[in-house]
Amino acid sequence: MGLYLLGVTQFCRMAIEAGAVKLQEVDGLFDNDPLKIGAAKYGMKIERPRHIPDMEVVITLKEQFHLEVIRQLLKLGYKKLSIVFRTPEGFEKRDYNFENYDYPPDDKCMVVLCLQNRSYSGICAIDYMIHHRLVKMSSDLYIVQYVDQNNQIDQYFYAAMADYLITERTELEGIGKSIQLWHGFPFKAMEHMVSDYVSTDRRVSNFWYTYDFIASYGKMYTNFMSACYGTLASQYVVTGMPRNDLLFVTDGRRNLCDLLPDSDGKKIIFYMPTFRKVEAEIAFYARTDGSTDGYLFYWQDFSVEILEKFCERNNIYFVFKLHPSDASKVRTWHVHSDHIGVITDEDLSDKCIYEYLNAADLLISDYSSVYFDYLLLDRPILFTDKDIDDYAANRGIMLEPLELWRPGAVVHTMNDLMGEIKEALDGEDLYKAARARTRALVHHYVDGRSTQRLLDFISEDWRKANG
Repeated sequence: MGLYLLGVTQFCRMAIEAGAVKLQEVDGLFDNDPLKIGAAKYGMKIERPRHIPDMEVVITLKEQFHLEVIRQLLKLGYKKLSIVFRTPEGFEKRDYNFENYDYPPDDKCMVVLCLQNRSYSGICAIDYMIHHRLVKMSSDLYIVQYVDQNNQIDQYFYAAMADYLITERTELEGIGKSIQLWHGFPFKAMEHMVSDYVSTDRRVSNFWYTYDFIASYGKMYTNFMSACYGTLASQYVVTGMPRNDLLFVTDGRRNLCDLLPDSDGKKIIFYMPTFRKVEAEIAFYARTDGSTDGYLFYWQDFSVEILEKFCERNNIYFVFKLHPSDASKVRTWHVHSDHIGVITDEDLSDKCIYEYLNAADLLISDYSSVYFDYLLLDRPILFTDKDIDDYAANRGIMLEPLELWRPGAVVHTMNDLMGEIKEALDGEDLYKAARARTRALVHHYVDGRSTQRLLDFISEDWRKANG
């Protein structure tokens, strides 16, 4: 096997001088600079990169060029290559083998789904919709899911080969275009809109500015997110959120019964509060009533025994879906209960929470954005806001007046809670019109076809760019 270097640069010269590459073993030189093609260096003619069977290629360029040339070499047909890195100790050559990856045909658009958190995942939803053939796939799309983002060779392959990278959490480096799904409608203030934001560090805003496209619920979402992150209206594409498609197509009751069998045959309530700074909240409630249980509910008279008896009398199954830092505090409460259950992130090993959510006859929340998505089911919602003044002062709220944006009763005590639950489940639906108004403000689309619109958008955008 022969050896070619790709990148006839000062970096290459330094790597050779450091001994990372032995010049006597080099058979040829590649470079992408047209001004260098045909010139001689190290007694060899510089060539344009091409595929040569049984040839090893070593990339001798700085790191900012790695993805571009990895893509080039993989497209040319190389499956094994090496890269020279500059380290604190000097220069180091590392070998990479891409033989075991699935390569898209040259006429296909490779879309990579970057799964980072399953709980509220739009990535899981896209995968579900495709796997169950609930969307019509354009023939030019080639879609793969990328899970292990701690594997460097995976990172290189998908970042280099993807034409589109879809994420919902963090920044992704890649050659292709990037699409941000995010994981909720902004009830709470974020970044620039946080009440005490004083930083001149534009890192977060610039990070959002790097996305080519941001999926949007509609005009209101675009306005709010632009205010929070300094993004441009032109980055937003109104498709709706793919995770909400799961509310329309999954059998949440069956999924819930499989996970929590005692829920079968009962009316289902989901309790899903937002994340808080746990230590501060515990301290606050310990000062006021001596108990630390109440901070999970913001009802000072909370009692799990009262909740248990209430649910038993009314044939209710009460499901807690809390932040991971809180879930352990309620797990012991339901061990011997036929009417209380907990869903943790560990339980979501093969599903996301939206594959259970449509089991709920009623949702209880506070400032969690999940209730905006639940509006698509047009079912009752209750709210709790015991710390709303502190929360608004310290974090900030995007929405005013709250009465317009929270279409359901607000409860402050256990007695309020139980009364409103009975009214919502067995009485007159007093908030149906209010839910419709809020739904219209939040959701441009209410049809469960967000994944289809997103895939259609990608296909159209790719075709425009590729003739």
